[in-house]
Amino acid sequence: MSPSPKTSLVDLPNEIVQRIAALLPTDKDVTNFSLVCKDICNTVLPSESAIWRSRFGDLYDIPAGRSSDELKAEYKVRSIVLVQDIDFKRGEGAQQRLWLEVVHTMLLESLTLPLKSHTSKTYDQLSERLKKLSFLRRPVSGYGLYQPREPSELFCAVQLCLTSMALHPAMNFCCLRTDYDIGTVYACGDELKIPLIQPDAPNLPNLLHIRNFWLRHLRNHCEGTFFESFAKLPDHLRPSARVFSDGEFNLGTSWLGYYSCLHPAPDPMEQLRFRQTCADLDTHWDQVELMTLELELQSDDEKAWPTEFDAILPRLGEPKNRVFFQGVQQTYGGTTPARNGVIGFTEPIAVHYGGFTGWNRICFAIRDEGGSPAQAGSSAEQGQWTPWALERSAWLHGYEAVILPGDAVMLGRWVDMKDMTGRGPFLFWDV
Repeated sequence: MSPSPKTSLVDLPNEIVQRIAALLPTDKDVTNFSLVCKDICNTVLPSESAIWRSRFGDLYDIPAGRSSDELKAEYKVRSIVLVQDIDFKRGEGAQQRLWLEVVHTMLLESLTLPLKSHTSKTYDQLSERLKKLSFLRRPVSGYGLYQPREPSELFCAVQLCLTSMALHPAMNFCCLRTDYDIGTVYACGDELKIPLIQPDAPNLPNLLHIRNFWLRHLRNHCEGTFFESFAKLPDHLRPSARVFSDGEFNLGTSWLGYYSCLHPAPDPMEQLRFRQTCADLDTHWDQVELMTLELELQSDDEKAWPTEFDAILPRLGEPKNRVFFQGVQQTYGGTTPARNGVIGFTEPIAVHYGGFTGWNRICFAIRDEGGSPAQAGSSAEQGQWTPWALERSAWLHGYEAVILPGDAVMLGRWVDMKDMTGRGPFLFWDV
């Protein structure tokens, strides 16, 4: 019997050769494999080769309808751009712009593609890369010895949409007080700039100042303010990147968050640079309060938001797109049993800032319910609220924020609606 002929790599079907290439651990190994011979090269390297869909899918979520040719091009761009040691010390040039566009594409995929597991592969890859860069560690554009520049819309949008990542304990950041303007955070000046958010023009730089304030005070132990309270939270109660799966906005029913205030306000106001919040426990606070919001939607009734409130937190969008809600606010894990009443509304922001869809404006009011848990509980359960008015509550606070794309985080400012000298920033996230 004559011996069977030996089979070489070039005699194998293209599908088998591509599977072998797909099993190689690194891109360099794939390149070396393609150098074996011309036939192997022609099988492995063409854009239509299935290897590129396989390698892309190993690292990232695959958008529907994308060809192998498109995935190869995107894979190569990410392989080149993401390894760059990028910074924004001199502002935003062509290199920084390209990097932002790549991160924007990955973040958009992370926020919109259906999840096959509890997390997004693209988001995880982005997180691993950003741990090694200063983008979230120093979240401003044009800092240091150079003249600061106004950040671009894309820069602000990407930074804001990465808020939950920036607040994660795995991101060991050292955001500085110079990375935000404390006067902007507290709306100091001649006039309280209300509204902070217009449905067609949210002030992204101001929102980024507020976000950076929280990044500083929640994640830096040297502040000694909100850090300890935030660090004790279990993983399932920490901010997440997204809560929706179908791309439609859904107002969450359960939120956690913090607000900041100053009593008394420092005089002169320049002292804000040194004492930025009452969470240092030097004055009227005896504990850092982690707030809870339990919300439920109600009918589209314009009476749900008193007309007199419009002078401070006006309804701005189209009535047909407005959604009203009510609920209860409490202190999480605190000693205060009071359940305070909540009413409010959301309205979409039509403009896709930074190329992201899903920006929404939210306004709500929280009032003293007379320290009666039973009263607040029964009103929320029955969906019946006594009339709201400025003069009928011991205190009444108004909140205005942007719910970021992903529907999981809201950032904004609150104001004392009876005495507008009381105000400050706040942050809530969906749990």
